Amino acid sequence: MLICHVSDIHGFFCDLPGEFDVVVCSGDFFAYNKSESFGKRGIELEPNRTPAKRKAEIEFQKRWLLTNVKTIREWIKGKPFIWSSGNHDFLNPCQILNDHGIEAIDLDDKAVEYKGFVWYGFPYVPEIRNCWNFERTPDELRKEVNTFLRRLKDAKMFDKLDILVAHCPPDGILDTYDAKKEQHIGNPFINSTITYQLTNPLKLYLCGHAHPSNGVLSIGSTTFSNAAIGYDGKPRILKV
Repeated sequence: MLICHVSDIHGFFCDLPGEFDVVVCSGDFFAYNKSESFGKRGIELEPNRTPAKRKAEIEFQKRWLLTNVKTIREWIKGKPFIWSSGNHDFLNPCQILNDHGIEAIDLDDKAVEYKGFVWYGFPYVPEIRNCWNFERTPDELRKEVNTFLRRLKDAKMFDKLDILVAHCPPDGILDTYDAKKEQHIGNPFINSTITYQLTNPLKLYLCGHAHPSNGVLSIGSTTFSNAAIGYDGKPRILKV
């Protein structure tokens, strides 16, 4: 199967390369509301500081999605669309996309068997400003990782997981967020989980979040792909 992996497009429909069987988005798909109330330049960093702003962000993203359904269908060339959320996504688009004839597979917080592989979506990121979606404190993030393992066991897929679609990279792997590659923003609790706790090594770890770290890296039998489009990154085709 050929996977076209994209992440962090933030409402920009970049060119998708070559032929592929499915499109996988590892979060930050949506455009988000740049309210003038945050300053002359429309600072976009605080959409959900209050419940009212969060509600407005959900409505904004819903309108954006409905406006762009046809564009999305053409963009993915009619292929299935596999989804896991990112911290800038306040709406899960899968139901709306399915209602409009696009095969959309929702991975958020669940194990899904699809196209002969077992997938799981992990949208959580370390705390940034306490204003984005899926942010978690260190204690909360550790609990989310433990919950991920428990759900795999409950679904009887603990020894079958092939592909983890996680918005955040693991700590130290394709996770730098500054030009000098000194600021690491990866998830420090996922490393030991995928290295030691899973029965079998992952085939793919698909992520984004750290825009300057767009790239691919193989460690053992696992391929790590950060496909964040920000900072002129590019989507990529992966074979599994």
